[in-house]
Amino acid sequence: MLSTPPAIVFTIPHAPLHGATLAVPATYATITACAAAAQATDTCLVSAGTYNEYVETVRAGSNGGTGRITFRATGGTVTVKGFRIKHQYITIDGFDITGYGGINQASIRVEPGGDDRAGAVDPVVPAAGA
Repeated sequence: MLSTPPAIVFTIPHAPLHGATLAVPATYATITACAAAAQATDTCLVSAGTYNEYVETVRAGSNGGTGRITFRATGGTVTVKGFRIKHQYITIDGFDITGYGGINQASIRVEPGGDDRAGAVDPVVPAAGA
């Protein structure tokens, strides 16, 4: 009688999938927490609301149209104090920027390392004195 040899099963750890949509506040309570988790090709999709945060990037996206880390407002007005872009290949899309410390301090600040490969799409920044 022929017997079937025992099966050998290998478990191979895998890296987390990227190109993911990370939801704020459904999965991450803050945009800052989402920024800390986001990898190249991920999108932090932020639901309508007011987030009392000045968000700083944690890492760069990567070169190429889909390699960017994207922060995207959705479902209505999404208000934040501002963004500090410290890395390359970051996109900010659709936020209402209100400022972080007083009048006329609304900002999307791009620092060395967050050069011209960063982009802002449709931010709403109040005019001086508004």
